[in-house]
Amino acid sequence: MTNEELENATFCCPGQSVPVDRATHLARLAQFYPECRDCPRRDDQAGISPRIAAAWRQVPPKTPLPQLLHYEGLAADLFHQFSPVEAAQIAAAFTRSFSNPIAAPLLLAVAHSAAIDQAEAMVNVWRRAGFDVELATDPTCAEVAWTIDQRKLDGGILLSTPSGDLRQIELTMFGPGGTPFASEELARLERQLQTPKPLSPAHRQGTLAEIDMSSPHLERFAPYHRARRPLRLVVQSPSRGSLRQLQQLIARSNCELFVLPSGGDWSVRLAAAIRQHRGHFGVWIDGSGESIEVFEERGYRVLQPRLSKLLIEEAVAWENAPLRVASPPPLEVPHDAVHFPTAAGRGAMFAAIRQYDCQLGIEPSGRYWWRNQLPTSDALGVVTLLLTRLSRDDRSLSSQLI
Repeated sequence: MTNEELENATFCCPGQSVPVDRATHLARLAQFYPECRDCPRRDDQAGISPRIAAAWRQVPPKTPLPQLLHYEGLAADLFHQFSPVEAAQIAAAFTRSFSNPIAAPLLLAVAHSAAIDQAEAMVNVWRRAGFDVELATDPTCAEVAWTIDQRKLDGGILLSTPSGDLRQIELTMFGPGGTPFASEELARLERQLQTPKPLSPAHRQGTLAEIDMSSPHLERFAPYHRARRPLRLVVQSPSRGSLRQLQQLIARSNCELFVLPSGGDWSVRLAAAIRQHRGHFGVWIDGSGESIEVFEERGYRVLQPRLSKLLIEEAVAWENAPLRVASPPPLEVPHDAVHFPTAAGRGAMFAAIRQYDCQLGIEPSGRYWWRNQLPTSDALGVVTLLLTRLSRDDRSLSSQLI
């Protein structure tokens, strides 16, 4: 290009429709404008300092959104892979992936304190397209699925960080009835992301309503809660929804709850706090309120096979019919229980529990599924059964694991 052609060239930042001139292009490069990372012409850097040009050479292009999908949803680095632009693309592709027209509201559930801008972008996309949106703050994954089913919504997305690391974000998608997206739905979503297109604006902007869904959801486990003697429970979790539910659950009994602030090596801190407070047991719950790690009264972690055996024994005592358990093999079950082998993952577990009418589901990741009203993986169910079992007599948790 001649100098005149360079000066008169126009540029268009990714995700924007209004072109900019070359001076603006260079100014944004110099200021490390986020969209410049994926600009097809970001190597046109004549005019910026060598130091800034060298810095840009160290910045790789963003990973395409379809490559961030996995068998349960989408996982990304919040600050480098999932800007509001990507969030808007996901919101549009999500609605396009539905096989039937969307008539009921959609749910956006935000359990990630650093993803406010991304959540706002998703809400705006849906509302401009005419979809009504219901917004929930700090829910668990089980609450999201249950709410979509109970309120007859057409689907929804949960933004969370299971590990508690705010630099990471996980998106979990649900369809009608609180059904988690499985391979078929995720394949349709991936096809939509291959050629992202904005949703057409509607004549009527969709409504936005904030909802509270905690109290009705807690009632799902109320019939199983029989903690009659004062027990001390220590918990650490990045899930505010799980902590809120546990506080409400413990308030109905004579038990004590000690909540540790997030941060540090949670296994070491949890073990020390159990000994300090003379806790009967302790738990760590992930940021989605699903996976759980249990520690006995001495501060030792309970291995999952032993925990699963204990929970199966307790669940058998509560069921009139033989207990039916869905789980990836291998799994040992007592003679009065039946094992239905299935694959791991929300979609596979949900389908297996529905198909075989299982009361319990177990995954190697530490997720435990419960059938009551709607199949969901919920750490609250594990805590409920442990409190109930330990309240029957004075035996410690470790003595019941032998």
